[in-house]
Amino acid sequence: MAARYPQAQITGVDVYPIQRRVGIPPNVKFEIDDVENPWKYPDNTFDFVHARSLAGGVRNWPALFRQVYNKLKPGGLFEMTEIALNIFDFDGKFAEAEMCPEFLQICRDLYKEVDMDFNPSPHVPDWLVEIDFEKVVQRSEILPLGNWAQDEKMKTRQRLVNKITNEDYCTLDNHCGLLFQKGGWTKAQYDALMPDFWKEIYSGDIRPYIRA
Repeated sequence: MAARYPQAQITGVDVYPIQRRVGIPPNVKFEIDDVENPWKYPDNTFDFVHARSLAGGVRNWPALFRQVYNKLKPGGLFEMTEIALNIFDFDGKFAEAEMCPEFLQICRDLYKEVDMDFNPSPHVPDWLVEIDFEKVVQRSEILPLGNWAQDEKMKTRQRLVNKITNEDYCTLDNHCGLLFQKGGWTKAQYDALMPDFWKEIYSGDIRPYIRA
C-alpha cells in the first residue's frame, strides 16, 4: 500500500511491536495501541481504514466500528478481512476423519466458555448498517488448506495459505491458540494437539478449506 501510494501517509497499529524494523517506507509509521481504546485522532481524519485478523481480540465490535465511522472522512472507505475460525471440506468426508471433527468440536465448546466473539463475520454487515455505513458489501472467499487445489486461481491461494500456516504469524493458528488459551488450555496441551490436526489436513484424504 505504501509503495503503491507514496503520496499517502499510512499509520499501522498493533498491540505488540511485531513490525519489521528495516525497509519501512518513509510514508509509514507504526504505533503500539489497542484499537478498542479511544482513538487519539480527531474525527474525519482518515480516507481509508483497514482492519485484519482482529477476531479473538475485540470484545465490543460495534463500539470499534463506531470509532472507525467517526474517524473516517465523509466518503471514506472501511475494509475488514477476517478468517472464520471454522474448517470446511468439499467432499463431506470429515465424518471419516479423526482430528478435524475433534478439533472443531473443541473450538465450538470453547466458544461458549469465553466472553469474546471469534467469528464476527456473519454479524458485521448488520453492525455497519446500524452505525450508518453506506454501500456495505460482504464477500466470502475460499482458501484451500493442504495440497488438493487444481486450477491456477486456487493453487495461488493454496500457496499463500500454506505459506502462512507454516509461519509464526499464521492467522489460523494465532486465532486457535488464543481461543484455546482463553478456554484454559496450556500451550503444551495445544501444541500436543496440533501436529496430528495438520497431518490430517495435508494427508490428501480430505479437501479442506477455510473462508475469509
